[in-house]
Amino acid sequence: MIQLLIQCGAHLHETPHQLGEKLCTASASGNIRRLESLFFAGADLNQANASGVTAMQQAIVNDKPKVVKFLLDHQVSTLGKRGLTPRQLAELMNSEEVLKLLSTNITNGIKT
Repeated sequence: MIQLLIQCGAHLHETPHQLGEKLCTASASGNIRRLESLFFAGADLNQANASGVTAMQQAIVNDKPKVVKFLLDHQVSTLGKRGLTPRQLAELMNSEEVLKLLSTNITNGIKT
């Protein structure tokens, strides 16, 4: 459905920070369908909200390993915009499952 809408000229109308807020909200709640919809509509999954927080950071802080995996699978940048890498943030949050996902991605060539 989203592809059809895009073919007919539909596009996202949010400012970058508004889009970042939608991504962060979906990520924090574990709503992968919403993230997929935004991605298929052309959203940059790296977009931060007005506070500089990214969907990846929200997924880690809210212990949403399935969201972390989705974001890693979609080549989301793992560079921390607030001084912490995802690995450091996961260590602070004591998220073993997220740390395991991030370790797997190191062996696959993605720096975390």
